Amino acid sequence: EAYIGQANACTGQIDLLEGKVEEAAQAYREALDLFAAMGSREDVAMMRLRLADIYPRLGDVDAAQKVLTQAHATPGAGADTTIVLAESHVERSPDEALTLVQEVRSKDPQLKHALVVEGAAQRRLGAFKEARDALGSRLVDDPANTGALKEMAKLELDLGNSEAAIDALTK
Repeated sequence: EAYIGQANACTGQIDLLEGKVEEAAQAYREALDLFAAMGSREDVAMMRLRLADIYPRLGDVDAAQKVLTQAHATPGAGADTTIVLAESHVERSPDEALTLVQEVRSKDPQLKHALVVEGAAQRRLGAFKEARDALGSRLVDDPANTGALKEMAKLELDLGNSEAAIDALTK
């Protein structure tokens, strides 16, 4: 069963590369079912993350959210799973996104990617100073970080600083 699950996961990746999104989703679902039957928590979490990536492409954001929530609840799910879940909440529920990011950062304050999600959530909550601090911290370590630069530009636009927004996008 493990080999069949791995084969399905690989088939899903190939289908995705070929633009066959529905076929990839089906292969990932089959792999998920096999890994779940085997009790392979790490593989289950990985398949759920892959499905969460595919569902929005199929127009099903709710399914992506559900799969991410399941992945997050899987024992052994890592910080990356929580960050992906937080990212998915930024637009709909920035307060939930912020709670998830703070959960991750309390365990691993050095996780740099979390700063971008934190900044995005803070901006949507109107906490502009906190958003600037989080995004600025990320840009100190990686001045060319595209995600942080985009969020910083949006922050500047929210504050009415169009020149600073353009500057952030042209770095």
